[in-house]
Amino acid sequence: MRLTSGILNKLLAALSTLVFCATAFNTIAAWGWDDGSSILLAMAIAIAIPVAASSFGKWCGSTGRWILVCAGVVLAAVAIHYIWSVTTAQGATLEMPTLNCDSKGYYNWALNHYDGRCPEPRITFFGLPLAMVVLWSMFGVSIVWPVALNVGLTLFTIALCGHLTSLLTRQYGREQLFSNIAMAALALHGYFMSQGAILLKEAMVYLPMTLIAIVLFKLTSDPANRRWLYILVYFIACLILAIVRAKYINFAAFGVVLLALGCWRRPWRAVQALAVCTGITWYLGMYWSTTYTVAQQLNNVAGGEYMYHSMGPSDNGMHLWYLDLLGGYFVLPAWKKILLLPFTVGTQYIIPFPWGAEHNVLESVLPRMNMMWYLVGGIAGFYYLFLSWRRDVSLGLVAWWPALTTVAIAYISGGTVARYILPLSPVFTAIAVYVVAVVLGGSHRKAFVCYSIAFALLLAAALTTGFFLS
Repeated sequence: MRLTSGILNKLLAALSTLVFCATAFNTIAAWGWDDGSSILLAMAIAIAIPVAASSFGKWCGSTGRWILVCAGVVLAAVAIHYIWSVTTAQGATLEMPTLNCDSKGYYNWALNHYDGRCPEPRITFFGLPLAMVVLWSMFGVSIVWPVALNVGLTLFTIALCGHLTSLLTRQYGREQLFSNIAMAALALHGYFMSQGAILLKEAMVYLPMTLIAIVLFKLTSDPANRRWLYILVYFIACLILAIVRAKYINFAAFGVVLLALGCWRRPWRAVQALAVCTGITWYLGMYWSTTYTVAQQLNNVAGGEYMYHSMGPSDNGMHLWYLDLLGGYFVLPAWKKILLLPFTVGTQYIIPFPWGAEHNVLESVLPRMNMMWYLVGGIAGFYYLFLSWRRDVSLGLVAWWPALTTVAIAYISGGTVARYILPLSPVFTAIAVYVVAVVLGGSHRKAFVCYSIAFALLLAAALTTGFFLS
């Protein structure tokens, strides 16, 4: 085992070095020595901090740290390509990049509050722009440092996915092995990685949602051990969500309810504390938001014309066939939306498809490297169908948290926005690796093989249908 681990570490080190050298060469060539070296320094710091922090966890090990280094170098390469695409490729500068949509609003809001050079745009949550202002006060105005922050947060999330996996697989031994598998699997999720290396707030949602999952599973398995520390972590995670994307606090509340239902014979102090934290941060999220209100949340759930215009798929390209199939989904009564859940959840799971017409690397190649996500989702599905109701291998009601959250997102959005479930990817990955641990332990192997064959055929049929309909 040590020999295999040593060879794997050397391969990961060689791959990381190769990618880093190629990225460094291209960066210096594109921006020159001064700007190029500052970009590389920012990315190096974004990689070094999560890797150094992971060394304090027994579940990581040397192989896990090399996986993080390799994932970090890939993230940095993607981030630098993104920076190039919105600056040099557009004839713009690092200080004033050419952005659009949400990224443009965040950047202009930060510029307005930093030195007033731009009019203040209307944004819903100020978490990411506020982080930009803080970074600029230390390092100067540049798109580099906010993107590097997202790279670091995404890498932290990958590390925490390994920690969560170690909590779930502890009884089967080989915690480091299963943690490393989980981190590698998450790092191979192209869409997850691509959205975590650009100027969007996804990375700032990845981290707190993964922390919430760790707290919920920890309090389920051992509610008496350092529970107040985990309650503090939960509060901080929800506080981050309050300023970044407060609607996810509602999903955190799902987890608290499941925790309460799953441990009703145990002391309720921790559950009550989590409920109070949820209420406080939800109120703060509504208070701090400039446009997001309780009425808007109710409109999101109820649907209607508001949701049709704000969440409906765009009337072009690949979405055209889905628009036809949905028809008047957002104005349908609730019972019809419930009947459509198998379709909308399935669509939420398989998009973006592994093909597309875009030519940009970030818009086409990486987001469509979804095979690892299909594998993770399929294996996690085996847990919910076959293992969740077996007392000897069940993880408790809390394990249903990511699944029910996915269902809720699909119900509200009609399965039209794939990135809304990305913050749940680390939790699904940990559950999938737990299933692998159970099967390798000698349980349910025949059922797993039969399920895998049936799932592969169903996925192939769904992708084939999507290909021809699009």
